[in-house]
Amino acid sequence: MFALFIVELPSLRAQSIQVVSSLHALAERGRRVRLWFRPTGGDPLAPYGLAPHPNLELCALPASRTLGSLVFRADLARWASEHRGTGVFLARSKRYARFATRVAPHVPLVLEAHEVDSLQHARTDGMRFAALERVVLDRAAGLITNCEGVLEGLSWMHRLPPVTRVVHNAWLPGPDTPASGSGLALAGSLLGTKDPTTVARAARRLGPITVYGPEDPRFPGLVAESRSRPDGPCPPALVRGGPVDPKDLVDTLRRHEILILPLGRGWFGDAFTSPLKAFAYQAARVPFVGADTPALRRAAPGAFEPYEPGDVDGLVEAVESLRDPAVRARRLAASTPRTWAQRAAEVDEVLDAVG
Repeated sequence: MFALFIVELPSLRAQSIQVVSSLHALAERGRRVRLWFRPTGGDPLAPYGLAPHPNLELCALPASRTLGSLVFRADLARWASEHRGTGVFLARSKRYARFATRVAPHVPLVLEAHEVDSLQHARTDGMRFAALERVVLDRAAGLITNCEGVLEGLSWMHRLPPVTRVVHNAWLPGPDTPASGSGLALAGSLLGTKDPTTVARAARRLGPITVYGPEDPRFPGLVAESRSRPDGPCPPALVRGGPVDPKDLVDTLRRHEILILPLGRGWFGDAFTSPLKAFAYQAARVPFVGADTPALRRAAPGAFEPYEPGDVDGLVEAVESLRDPAVRARRLAASTPRTWAQRAAEVDEVLDAVG
């Protein structure tokens, strides 16, 4: 199997975590996988808690993106000629998927889509994205989406391949017992689509909230937001927890009492996400509050205490509600940890169906 997506390794970006964890799990199931990556320094697998596997071939690209793209395309064409009748393309990049179907139309293609660009960028570049989606989906033998919303969005815009399946994200397995830590925490990026401003404003009343993740230029502004109150400035209520390797995240989260998963309204928050942190939180067995959007309800049904996106009072009330032992127990009972091995089994069924 040739993975038509280039990621940075190692990296704490959700994209890199999802790709390398998914492909390693497929390799453990017996799939021979070839993945190209851009090295960022250090062991490409260790931060994810993964060991080298004979079925997973990691190929490092040159530092130059132009040269790297040329090397990748040349290797793709060579691989396809050597695997006539025995291989399959698994694509996250629609550009590379289009190229692959041109140079190797005999190799089945499965597109793994985590977005609907033609809808999300309709005002700026919707026509161009729609044309690319149409070409790839017309030539694909199968389609995997990370959530129901992406499948629905693509079905509004295009005719879909004969094999389709929703396959949500996952995380490394954690302990079976509920955690018993203290304080509040949030893991992941601070993109505007994830509504971190509501968290910063709620922090004025909730007390310190630790934010785990890589350096983010938005963080100082959110700290300033957390200090501002009508009656004058208060101490900063957002605290940087720093970056945490995926292999260590569950243990880190278990130090806390309640976790927070914010999302904003819009295409992303309402429909086009299967948040990695939802699965990390469930693996940690820590109760969490979450923005009450259709996407999160589908990814973690019943597992979180909901609040209306953008509603500071609602977020505060949800946190206070989770401090009730009965509410905590109910949410944890509905929490269903999901592993990369489970996800790989579902992806494998699609690959078997087309290959």
